[in-house]
Amino acid sequence: MGRLSGGDFRHIIARLSRSNLLNWTGATYRRARDDWHRSESDLFNGDLELEPIKKYAVGQAWSIKNIDEPNARIVIGRIESAANLDGKIVMHCTIFDAVIADTSNGPEPLIFGHIPFTEEAFAAPVDTLLDSKASTAEAFDQGYYQWAEAMGGAFSGTIAATLDDAMQAAATSGQSLD
Repeated sequence: MGRLSGGDFRHIIARLSRSNLLNWTGATYRRARDDWHRSESDLFNGDLELEPIKKYAVGQAWSIKNIDEPNARIVIGRIESAANLDGKIVMHCTIFDAVIADTSNGPEPLIFGHIPFTEEAFAAPVDTLLDSKASTAEAFDQGYYQWAEAMGGAFSGTIAATLDDAMQAAATSGQSLD
């Protein structure tokens, strides 16, 4: 498909108007034309940077960068806008196998049943889409409902830092990891 010029844009608008698919006033047309030219000049002058778009969906499992465990993965259980966080998007997740902890049965991978991240914090360290129909942990729903009832927040730091903080909190509180 070739590049459209401003003249092409006017021609398309005129054809749509004549066919009654689009009934714009002159002022609306001028605004659309001006926006088109501004966008076109940004694109072709290199002023506009485009980033690849990652689409996230419930059920996706992603590998995690900067985690020492090769089988670590994060699964999306819910995605929602949180009013108590000024409408920020919250990614409700389960994290599998990112931390190996010493338990009474020896070293075992831990599962974080429900852990909420801001979309930005989630997006930065996810690497490769592993599965699009993965399941969360059994504890996910219970954790989510506790979070919702408490009008909880969302972690905005890296996944690795958040997991380190969780492990340190468990260790200092004397909480068992079994």
